[in-house]
Amino acid sequence: MGSKTSPLVLEPATAEDVPAIIDVWFAAFTQPLIRQLLPDTPGMREWHRDWHLGNFQNRPSTKYLRIVDTESKDEQGRPRIVAFGVWDLAMPEDRGRRFPPWHVDCPQQACEDFITTLESERKRVMGDVKNYYLDTLGTHPDYQQRGAGSMLVKWGCDLADKEGVAAYVDASKKGAPLYKKYGFVDFSPPGADVASMARGKKSTVTSRSLFSSANPFEEEREAGFEKFYPMTLGEVINEKYKVVAKLGFGSASTIWCCRNLATNKYAALKIYAHDLVAEDEIGNETAIYKHISTVGDPTHPGKIKYFNGMPDIKEENILLGLADSSIVEQLDTEEIAASSFYKAINGYNLYRSASFGIPKRFGRPILCDFSLAQNGQVEHCHDIQPDPYRAPEVILEIPWGYSADIWNVGVMVWDMFENRRMFDGLDPETGKYENRFHLASIVGLLGPPPPEFLQRSEYSSVYFDDRGNWKCVNPVLSVSWENSERNFSGPDKKGFLRPQNDPWLLGEFKE
Repeated sequence: MGSKTSPLVLEPATAEDVPAIIDVWFAAFTQPLIRQLLPDTPGMREWHRDWHLGNFQNRPSTKYLRIVDTESKDEQGRPRIVAFGVWDLAMPEDRGRRFPPWHVDCPQQACEDFITTLESERKRVMGDVKNYYLDTLGTHPDYQQRGAGSMLVKWGCDLADKEGVAAYVDASKKGAPLYKKYGFVDFSPPGADVASMARGKKSTVTSRSLFSSANPFEEEREAGFEKFYPMTLGEVINEKYKVVAKLGFGSASTIWCCRNLATNKYAALKIYAHDLVAEDEIGNETAIYKHISTVGDPTHPGKIKYFNGMPDIKEENILLGLADSSIVEQLDTEEIAASSFYKAINGYNLYRSASFGIPKRFGRPILCDFSLAQNGQVEHCHDIQPDPYRAPEVILEIPWGYSADIWNVGVMVWDMFENRRMFDGLDPETGKYENRFHLASIVGLLGPPPPEFLQRSEYSSVYFDDRGNWKCVNPVLSVSWENSERNFSGPDKKGFLRPQNDPWLLGEFKE
């Protein structure tokens, strides 16, 4: 949330911001007591990193905010992060231990005693009253007294007011006046070094837009974002599905998590935009889903559950069943509480896509987006696939069918087991993808393609001579399967690398 005169803008922070957040913290907290407990050492910076990343990964109730200066850039050319805030929406008994184990670079028992005192003070002041806790607020010294702290405090107060919840912060005595401006009262005992500040809940509140319209947010980055359906969290669709969280967005649709009010089961709701591109995808995707749902064994685990198309928003909205609801149940209770993570433009609400925690168990891998799927029973020749997964047929513009999917599966399995790309196709000098580098990598690993394969392409002469030899200026670097695979050994490795009935592989494979 910025203003016409201030370049400072409040935004949700991400895990990628952790290094900048740590820099701001050490620049802001230089008091002797703090530096004695948490010194600025490489080890303590690593400890801070683990703490923040752990919150992002495991504590969705912990909300990170950043203040950026739109007129100042960091080393990567992005708006500089000049302040940050961490609001914890969970009660201590639900949150668990606040920090990870202390690093050896700090006085561990002194740190433990200090935090225990703060936690005890919060309990003494608030009792069992539900409250949101301002865990940390830090502003770079260059930006203090410029309103960044107020923006971060106001965000949490607005959210607490909206939800009818109290708020609490343990502040420095020097920083106490800032919190008093927002209704906090100091309940600390006489002579205390830290101000125990609480703010009562309010019964009536109004929602606010939190982010400056100067910075594109979520689907606002798409051209003509008004084409998207203006969803509101908590909205009930077709008198049946309550929208509990936003899952994501694309160029032609938004995806929402819904709860069936009759069964309390969860489903994904896909809402297409109103434009020509979306119209093409709508017809294609619904046809693919219906085809899959009506062929083959009805008990096969790969079958899609196509529930229904809703008449008020038409058939563009596709619901797909979810096997494990543990994470979405958490979203249902937490995401609406954090629904003020949005940007309002001309009455259109743009919500932040929900962050998922780590699932308790993993389900089957599934194909989930059929908007660009094609009928494999006929051949196609248009360009498809992400760059690292492009099949040789696609690169050489040879008509393709199921073979492209088979190639995708093989490359994907390799990437999953090896945790690295089989092929990336990047020019080592420019870092950009090019067909010739991708083909060179394929030939280097698999050997030259069969002549009959090259004869099917009108463009093979760009890369190969009449004898099937590579002729581009970038060289082919031969790599063996044996040396490329690094995670298996013995029979497992041999089985993983065993070629199937493919003339390209069988022609060059050596055990």
